Amino acid sequence: MNKYVEIFPWDDNFETGITEIDVQHKKLVCLLNQLSSHLVYQFNSPTMDEIFIELAAYAILHFNSEEIIWQKYFTDDIWYIGHQKTHATFIADVLAIKANIKGAGYNEVMEKIVSFLTHWLAFHVIETDKCMTKVVLAIQNGRKHVRSKKAG
Repeated sequence: MNKYVEIFPWDDNFETGITEIDVQHKKLVCLLNQLSSHLVYQFNSPTMDEIFIELAAYAILHFNSEEIIWQKYFTDDIWYIGHQKTHATFIADVLAIKANIKGAGYNEVMEKIVSFLTHWLAFHVIETDKCMTKVVLAIQNGRKHVRSKKAG
């Protein structure tokens, strides 16, 4: 039986208040924890690769789903546009980490990727998504959002 370690334990404080987003964030965190467990316990690499591929695919699905929600409230807002750019560069950033570690062993590459993912998920979920959700929920409750437009 494979052991499991949570390097990024889910906490209710990560919840945004939008169920669809919270369910997807929990799934991303679960996949990250599975990936790190394979790294820590030296499980076979093909399985780790499979989890990594699933994580990347699920991240794309989540980004698309999340952007549909944000777009209703933040169209042409520079905050939303920046959020889209962050999503667009996520996979490229992970692949760049994988490609730019010349001569490194498989585990070293995966350690760097797990570190990047942990940092990225923590800041993305806690900083950006939670703030955007607060604005969405306020708008849904009748408050007006003043959009931040691009200069020019």
